Amino acid sequence: MKKKFKKLIGLVVASIMLISTVSTVFAASVSDFSDFPTGWSKEAMEAAVNNGLLIGYEDSTVRPKANLTRAEMATIITRSFGAKTTADISKYTDVSSSDWFYDSIAKVVKMGAMQGVSDTEMNPRSPMTREEVFTAIARVLVLSSDNSDPLNKFPDKGSISSWAVSGMAALTERGYINGDEKSYVNPKAYMTREEFAQFMHNAIRTYISTPGTYTANMTGITVIREGEVTLKGLTNTSDVVVGDGVLTGNIYITDTNIEARLLARGGTITLTNVTLGDKVVVNNVNGITHFNNYRSEPIFSNIVENTQATFLTEIIPPVGPGGSSSSGGGSNKTKQYVITFRVDGVDYDTVTVKNGVPNHIPTDPEKVGYTFDGWYDSNGNKVTDFS
Repeated sequence: MKKKFKKLIGLVVASIMLISTVSTVFAASVSDFSDFPTGWSKEAMEAAVNNGLLIGYEDSTVRPKANLTRAEMATIITRSFGAKTTADISKYTDVSSSDWFYDSIAKVVKMGAMQGVSDTEMNPRSPMTREEVFTAIARVLVLSSDNSDPLNKFPDKGSISSWAVSGMAALTERGYINGDEKSYVNPKAYMTREEFAQFMHNAIRTYISTPGTYTANMTGITVIREGEVTLKGLTNTSDVVVGDGVLTGNIYITDTNIEARLLARGGTITLTNVTLGDKVVVNNVNGITHFNNYRSEPIFSNIVENTQATFLTEIIPPVGPGGSSSSGGGSNKTKQYVITFRVDGVDYDTVTVKNGVPNHIPTDPEKVGYTFDGWYDSNGNKVTDFS
């Protein structure tokens, strides 16, 4: 059974999420807005502002009832997941490099969340329908369902476009989509800024943008937007998402219970004594996700690799001349040794090896970022001879 090991993590200066340098908007706090809502959307709007998803206009308004445009949607999605890399969007003739939303559109296309309304048009200034918004978020969260039954609670289920059913069904099943006071989902209606804030608040409750160790239990989806983050000794009631902003940064998850999925959209991830309620999903559009774990570990039994993932090299125990041991007794029976390898002075894992080759030592294991100390028996003595 794998044992825990520790490694000092170099502290880095906390990074600040980049906000588009837009002449028409500015970073603000809730108290800065003259039209901040006080009704049903207040808590969700506060969360959206405090987490940097929504920022106000230069006239000190946040415009909660205004329709969400495609450009605004792109900007909020990229901020939510810390996206940094861009796609080539030169084919979209209605998006100019001088537009305030240019980088956001390039990032959201790279994320796979949004695409043009045609091969050459993005319609960035047009409002988005509710089903378009739901579908974009379902793509980022890699959620879909072949079972449309969760949508039966909406009287207007039949109005949902066929391309939106799968994502909306998955989001509804999780409780992220709710109907209006009459239970209508209104898929073709435009989404307002406060409605979108509420939808995001239903799904994502924690955004981590500062390197460090986090030990408090978390509810809802947790999105990690920067690297050098450790989750330790906690329970997360929904998914943990290693966001796009992590890129190849280190994420350490130790002694933690994730009651749903681990979604890897980036990162170099080390899992130690982690339990999952669902599965690991790899969907990294920015590169290859590396796990400092073995592919054969139980936590990866149902892994979904939509993009490439790499793992530690498996240790193959040496076998003596003639292959596996004889089934008979006597001198032909092969002896086995259960030994432990140490990483940075701490016992990490065990392996069973067979004798037969004098002075044969198993191949040194790979553990990225750590120093292999050697092989040790149950008494703590270093093992160098398996003859």
